[in-house]
Amino acid sequence: MLRVCGELEAIVAETSPEAARTLAHEQEESMSAVAEALGMTEKAARVRLLHYEYLGR
Repeated sequence: MLRVCGELEAIVAETSPEAARTLAHEQEESMSAVAEALGMTEKAARVRLLHYEYLGR
């Protein structure tokens, strides 16, 4: 189970920065839609996207 979690973390670290930057820069995606898709508040979604955006740095 720990090995699977490690592999998932590696996938997230590799793909999430680009995905977060793409979402952050697309004007047609409103933060409320992103928050709803993630099942969280807009503030929490913004924080999550910022976290992912800078994860690979």
